[in-house]
Amino acid sequence: MAELGGPDEEINVVVREAGFGTFGAFDELIMEGKPITTQALRQGSNGAIRQLVSQDPNSIGYISLGLVDETVKALPVNGVEPSVDHVLNGSYSFVRPFLYVWQKGHQLSPQAQRFVDYVMSPEGQNELSQLGLVKGKVD
Repeated sequence: MAELGGPDEEINVVVREAGFGTFGAFDELIMEGKPITTQALRQGSNGAIRQLVSQDPNSIGYISLGLVDETVKALPVNGVEPSVDHVLNGSYSFVRPFLYVWQKGHQLSPQAQRFVDYVMSPEGQNELSQLGLVKGKVD
């Protein structure tokens, strides 16, 4: 860390385990397929990453924006602070949308339609926000 102006100590990298959406987004948007150090601490949840980083001043990790709280600091990217407004207006560039898809030309089953309707409802959007996702626009 001395090269970055901090104490001469190792930086502890904390990442999601492979196979999770957050890992995939980080790999695609940041690492561009380059391998992450094998010495990274791999965690099964964003909450576990947040907890480890909050307890270790020499660590750095990544979590979903909605899970950032007062225990950790989110870093700006290209001078843009991570915020819901910056995600929605497109100025924060490290974003990956979540899409629902189904077979073209087919109607959703009544159960699937009820699920989509719930997710897009104010109650469903609030629940997703509590899980760390940014509420989106409905097109």
